[in-house]
Amino acid sequence: MKERIVRRKEGKSSSSVQCAYNAITVGSGRHAEPYILAFHYRSDNVAGRPLGTLFGFFEVEVHDEDAAYIVNFLASVAKKEYFTNPRREISDGFETTLHKVNVALAEIAKEGNVSWLGHLHGVLAAVSENTLHFSATGDGVLALVRENTLRPISDGLADTMSEPHPLKTFIEVSSGKLIDGDVLLALSPAVWTLFTPDDLKKNLARLGQKGFEQFLHTALINELPLAGAVIVSVTTAPIPVAAPSKKTSLPTDESSAADSGLLNVWSGQTFEKARASRLRSLTAPKPVPSAKKQKEDYIDKKTGHIYVQGKEETSAQESPWQTKLTLWSHSLTQNWQSQKESIRRFGRRGRKQSIFLFQRVHEQLASLKRQMFRQSRAWWRRRHEAKREKFPSSQPPLPSSFPERVILDEPAQSLSPTAPFASSSLQVTARLIRAGFQRVQTLVFQGVSWLKTNSFSLWQKSHTWWKQQSTSLQRWLTGGAVLVLTLLLGTWFYLDRSTLWEDQSTPAEITTNTPSPVTDTPIQTPEQDEPLATRLADGRVLTAPFNAPPLALVTLDNTAFGVTRDRLVNITTQESIATPELIRSVTAMDDLDALFLWSESGKLLMYTAANKKFDTSNLPLPDGVVPQALGSYLTYLYVLDQKTNEIYRFPRAEGGFGTPLKWSKETVTTATEQPAFTVGESIALINQNMQPALYERGKQLAVTFSGTQRPLLAHALTFEKNSGDLFVLDQKSQRVVRWKTDGTLVAQYFHPSFESASHLAVGEKNTLLVVGSTGTLAFQLP
Repeated sequence: MKERIVRRKEGKSSSSVQCAYNAITVGSGRHAEPYILAFHYRSDNVAGRPLGTLFGFFEVEVHDEDAAYIVNFLASVAKKEYFTNPRREISDGFETTLHKVNVALAEIAKEGNVSWLGHLHGVLAAVSENTLHFSATGDGVLALVRENTLRPISDGLADTMSEPHPLKTFIEVSSGKLIDGDVLLALSPAVWTLFTPDDLKKNLARLGQKGFEQFLHTALINELPLAGAVIVSVTTAPIPVAAPSKKTSLPTDESSAADSGLLNVWSGQTFEKARASRLRSLTAPKPVPSAKKQKEDYIDKKTGHIYVQGKEETSAQESPWQTKLTLWSHSLTQNWQSQKESIRRFGRRGRKQSIFLFQRVHEQLASLKRQMFRQSRAWWRRRHEAKREKFPSSQPPLPSSFPERVILDEPAQSLSPTAPFASSSLQVTARLIRAGFQRVQTLVFQGVSWLKTNSFSLWQKSHTWWKQQSTSLQRWLTGGAVLVLTLLLGTWFYLDRSTLWEDQSTPAEITTNTPSPVTDTPIQTPEQDEPLATRLADGRVLTAPFNAPPLALVTLDNTAFGVTRDRLVNITTQESIATPELIRSVTAMDDLDALFLWSESGKLLMYTAANKKFDTSNLPLPDGVVPQALGSYLTYLYVLDQKTNEIYRFPRAEGGFGTPLKWSKETVTTATEQPAFTVGESIALINQNMQPALYERGKQLAVTFSGTQRPLLAHALTFEKNSGDLFVLDQKSQRVVRWKTDGTLVAQYFHPSFESASHLAVGEKNTLLVVGSTGTLAFQLP
């Protein structure tokens, strides 16, 4: 442990550098405050005073919710780390502080907040005695003014050529000595759009340090909406050291004592001068106060207290009209500010209420549609019952449980010779009207979405236009709107009660008009007689169908990605990202927050979710190995060989992966050319019998996945990351089966859309994601 010892020679004076700091932060309104901060900090503890002062600024160009208050967080991290250990060297402490700031930014990026990458500017510096340590990032500039010359001393410290990375925000450190008269300027990029270096130098020389600080502060406030600056003025002040005092010799004889004028402190001569002065003050005549003084001083007759009255200041006579005008303008300004704030609050409340209203209307319309559909089905049932009573010989009895639709293998027989023609005409007309109504419904929903975002401005414009119209026109427009609304509601009820909502797309689909008798046997569903079976509610549509067949559905830190041969689709943000090359296989590695893709050209591509960039990674494949499928666990990459069906494990290394290890100790059998291959604590795949198989330590486990009544034909599988359960997709039975890794059945989930599904994944909050012909669906598991 090093100790710092400060020594001073007696009888001499030493000098040290003293710095005056002035931080200027300019933000136009509260919406801009969270994105810029200029600061200077000193240690709150006396032991940390040798560390000096930490100053600088941070600015984020992107103004969104994710980037808000990052600057305050970075400033607090820098202050805490720099002053936490006063015993370490200043240079070591400053470098540790920069590293801590980089780590803090990496943690922010790990949470998915990456909008600030490439848009962060800042300067961080520390001054201790006469030594300066500093670093910069982005377009932040630290300039030094010395001997009427301004130089940007932070040039070259920020890395602007390579791709932005959180751990490479502050990478270079520079140091130097400060002398008397130096001025440091830490300026944000916006300041350089207002001033040139010559302007700053000339104004500093003309106004001096104090005047220049005031000038810069006023200019930034008046001219720029967002800016930050820190001004450091350096001076040298001498620190005096007390010299030893000279000893005074006492008088030794009476003559010297007499010269000093003091013989004995207890004698009467000591008080003669004070007695004479007091007598002169008592006998001297008292001055008579002037009339003006008496008028200015007021004496209370009851108490005798004297009150000194202030002098009356004579001011210029102001015109009464000028006074009234001043009061009126002040009142007008106050009223305008109050009205402006009221309008702003009303607009914000109006937007919230309009969004809530549109959501309620949408829910009510959906509920009304479902209710009308149920009533339409009941009406059709009553109609067919009436027909059966009218034609008892030709109409079969209705079943006890009325099915929604019965699909026949042959055309239905009509009740009359004219029925086929009427049925076909009705079908064509129904399809045309139904298509038109669906188009109108789509336009209405688009209009509602547009109104959600433009409701307030539209209301202001319409309100102003309405006030400008005459009373008769207002009445006419109101009546027309009521008439149109009545027609729309009448059309809505008519269409819901008519036959247009029944699907008559093919002649082979009818409701109950069948030529063969219908028994009371209930309709068989796939989940009947199956243990632990659950029929899921309809899934939420996340994306439309992909333009190409999907290769995989993977999750990276609870974010799902759909992968095709040439694209990555972010399921959450609907963003489609083109890949540099055609893709054959993909896997997600959560520990690196990256996707690894094997291309058709034999390259391993790494896609980083933080910066949305593709890089080429090194993968030293053994001779003859052709990757057929990829998997990952922790930071290991698993590769299934296409030729030998052997599995290799690659450890993470610099620039990619290191020398592989042959993981499998026996031949692995797969079902298809694109095998279902997933890696967790075990490796799971589908064997030639279309059954799931588990492998650990290179050998297949003797695990039997049982518990289901119907035979299983596996098509895809995946592990749930938290519980480790295995999910298997069975297209033929329209189900997803969930097992423990020991073969214990946990649940069976059924839904008709599983029949066309190709890939599945388990998301956050117990959500099942499925890619099928209708797009990507999300099902909430019980």
